[in-house]
Amino acid sequence: MNFGVSGAECERRIGHSVWPIIGIAIRNRKRPGMRPAATRPRSGGHLNDAGAAEMWWQSGMTRIRGCRGISSELLLMLAVSGVVVATLFARLDDSLLWDDDECRNARCSAEMLAAGDLIVPQFHGQLRTHKPVLLYWLMIPCMVILGTTELAARLPSAMCGLGTVICVWLSAQRCYPAGAAKYASLSLGSSLLFVMAARAATPDSLLIFCIAAALSVYVRGTWASCPTDEKSGLRRESCFMPSDRSHWILIYFFMALGVLAKGPVGVVLPLLVVAVFLCLALLIVGVNAIGSWRNAAVQLMHPERLMSLVWQLYPITGIITVSLVAIPWYVAVTIATEGAWLRGFLLDHNLGRALQAMEGHSGHPLLFYPVTLCVGFFPWSVLLTVLGIDFCRQCRQSPHAALPMLFGLCWAAVPVGLFSLAATQLPSYITPGYPGLALAFTPVMHRLIRGASMVSPIWLRMAFGTSTIVSAVVSVVLATAAADYLPGFAWLGWIPVPLLIVSAVLCGKIGTPLQGRLAVCWCFAAAFFTAGLFIAGVPAASEQRGLVELLRDLPPGVSNPVYASWGTPRASWIYYTGQNLPVFAAGSEAEAAMFLKESDNHLLLVFGDTVSLVQEQIGVPTRVCGRASAFPDLRRHSICLLQFDRQESHIHRKLILSGLSAGRNK
Repeated sequence: MNFGVSGAECERRIGHSVWPIIGIAIRNRKRPGMRPAATRPRSGGHLNDAGAAEMWWQSGMTRIRGCRGISSELLLMLAVSGVVVATLFARLDDSLLWDDDECRNARCSAEMLAAGDLIVPQFHGQLRTHKPVLLYWLMIPCMVILGTTELAARLPSAMCGLGTVICVWLSAQRCYPAGAAKYASLSLGSSLLFVMAARAATPDSLLIFCIAAALSVYVRGTWASCPTDEKSGLRRESCFMPSDRSHWILIYFFMALGVLAKGPVGVVLPLLVVAVFLCLALLIVGVNAIGSWRNAAVQLMHPERLMSLVWQLYPITGIITVSLVAIPWYVAVTIATEGAWLRGFLLDHNLGRALQAMEGHSGHPLLFYPVTLCVGFFPWSVLLTVLGIDFCRQCRQSPHAALPMLFGLCWAAVPVGLFSLAATQLPSYITPGYPGLALAFTPVMHRLIRGASMVSPIWLRMAFGTSTIVSAVVSVVLATAAADYLPGFAWLGWIPVPLLIVSAVLCGKIGTPLQGRLAVCWCFAAAFFTAGLFIAGVPAASEQRGLVELLRDLPPGVSNPVYASWGTPRASWIYYTGQNLPVFAAGSEAEAAMFLKESDNHLLLVFGDTVSLVQEQIGVPTRVCGRASAFPDLRRHSICLLQFDRQESHIHRKLILSGLSAGRNK
């Protein structure tokens, strides 16, 4: 193939361009820092061939170095994304649904699907008033595609968990310098209780996502770009509200979805977060302008100012949006159940939980949620003290630059303060605040990794020393518990070891050039710890539950089993049998005996610690035809299947008849 240039000419041109480059490289190596003479321009300002080659070389190397920098940042972001996705989705279907909420929600969705009713939630053939309908609506399409499996039940929560991480990343990207947002995603996607909520078939993850999405839109409408100086972050100077109505329509849309996910809290929580942040931000700005906290507070609390702030929330837009999105289903279910669902939900599961502790869920009003926060946000919670000190110093140095951290802290503090007032206390109640805490942590980790922390090294050493101690304790506890309750899984005790090692090394290297790299390693070790617990530990624990094997390995002669329960059945019994179980208890022994005698396919589910007593009370010959572990309910020992023993009954009948005949002969 002829390109119009001879081979000799090609060699001449290549040599003419390559050898000067090699010579330049040699001269630069000999005389670093000196510009070679070959690069000086000729007369007339033109470069010779060697000078042009060197410029081409230097520009190419500059591009390569730039691409290398982008690639390293991209690789780090991909690593964060991979870790978060794996933590939220890996092995979702490798563990059975846990009692009670997961099984109740999944069974409710299956019953609604079987009945073709998308309005009225039902569980075990009865009206379920615990939660609104959004979770069931998301589960039903998954069950149509994947069947009534664990993956179908948990997939909506995992998707919402991923959506929440993305919302926090978008918020951090808007508020903080480039490259900081990934630490918000990693801290949220590896905190214990958030991951638990995202991997469970409960509406908690939906509520967290709806609130995070609404507040993320608020952030995107309030902050124009990441700040480069202390007053450049906001769209409008000293204005902390989105001015575009479209932002508020989207905000209230996500709030309405929160109302469909878990009720009025879907509107109350995000509005409280915005209101608290607005008041504190205006106080800070007022103090900077006036110099007095008292005068700033008086100006803020003026009735006209308060009404102006309320009007900036677009309340009419909010009422219309929430009414159009959420109210239709509430009206439909109220009509379909003649008000029974609405009364049960609002009076029992909202007002009732606020006024009295239900189902034994109570705790100290001042200590329960702070302790829960430390445990639920671990491993990142070891830096809570560092976060507080960093925020206070940031407020003194640059109040405007501290506003994103203030917003994140308000986001985290409002659920803690609000639910501390309720009588019923559950760890899951404050998980909607975890995205805000991750948002507040972002600049702390960013500065720590870059070696520009605003906190004294002693506090950092205390934080990572705490991480070392807690990791060691958790490692011992996991190894001991696995040896006692999870035979063959003693290796679970190694899960916290990477976090332990990195924490110990980082504790000793604070203030050295290795601090930044070790801090990045600590972030991934923290993520590995949480991922290991849920990807390896939870399925290992689930393997100790033999319920599915108990229901699958039927006794001889049983083809189409019909189950019943002695006492209140566990939700997992109802879900995995796929039946609405008849319930027998003390006082209905004759009905239980009749049920068992009707057919060999009739089986009675009984807890192992009561099986002997039940056999005596029923009064007919029965046999234990199956037994499985009741783990994690170690008090009940096992779950048993009782079947009518026809052979024993026949022998017993023959003995009775022989005794009667002997009596007649006498």
